[in-house]
Amino acid sequence: MSGDITRSNLLPSSKEAELLHNLRAQKSTELALIDEKMLRDRQIVVSADAAIGKLEKSLTKAREMLRVYEEHTSQIKGTLRTLSFSSTRTNVHYDALEPCKELSLLLSQEIPEREKKLRTETQEIAVFCDRLKINITNLAEELRCQNHTHAVALETVAARTNHRGELQALVDNIQSCFHPIKKVPSEVWAEIFRLRVEEDDQLFLASGSEDRRSTTFTLSHVCQPWIKVVHETPELWRVADWRVGRDGNVKADMITYMREKVRDQPFTVIVDQWQLYPTSLLSTQDVLMMSHALQEYTLHLFANERDEKFAPPSY
Repeated sequence: MSGDITRSNLLPSSKEAELLHNLRAQKSTELALIDEKMLRDRQIVVSADAAIGKLEKSLTKAREMLRVYEEHTSQIKGTLRTLSFSSTRTNVHYDALEPCKELSLLLSQEIPEREKKLRTETQEIAVFCDRLKINITNLAEELRCQNHTHAVALETVAARTNHRGELQALVDNIQSCFHPIKKVPSEVWAEIFRLRVEEDDQLFLASGSEDRRSTTFTLSHVCQPWIKVVHETPELWRVADWRVGRDGNVKADMITYMREKVRDQPFTVIVDQWQLYPTSLLSTQDVLMMSHALQEYTLHLFANERDEKFAPPSY
């Protein structure tokens, strides 16, 4: 075992305590800076939201105006076609009545003037529509930029939030970095695991129950050093010892789990069947189905007279 465990070598030294204090101060300062940046980022999000709302309203209004003016232009063009057709009908014969001649003369003077005004109005509307289209294009581009700014700001806030959470967790757990439990040698954790296994008659399976919460299996949640040793030390999983009764059953998934933990180490399974029942005999078959992965399989049978008719099969 790597050294003796005493109170003096488990508690943090003065240098470690000073390092701990400085580290906490540094991370606390980083947290304050992140909070300031997140406040600015959230203000950017709010401003972008407001700008996007105004731009969307302006863009909608501009597009509606363009639609109205284009419809008005279409109506003017229809009027021009009507006037052009009417001008061809104003010529009358020399023998027509005098009132008709006067009306024809009046129309021949008024229609061209009306056409001129309408064409001028059409040109003015066309110029205004061109400007309106440019304005719409600019508004759409500005809206795109604001949407991009808004999206980037949201991503930044999310990233800073995650970073802040990690940093806060680090600050909260800095004290545990020098906690005495961190200095307990891995050999001690391995020995504790072995002792716990030896005291557990049912090991990883509670007889007659699929609930693993009462077994050694769940001890892996004790602390990080324990988890590291227990789950990264194949030697601790080399022997599986079950005691199976009437309702007990060796679960194949537990065997598979232990096989994964053992990795390439030899694997031994010992099953004590205190009474012979069909249900318990099935459990031995489950184990033997994995015989290609076993180094050794030991089956202990304990039968009474009443159970002799359930003699185990030959393997």
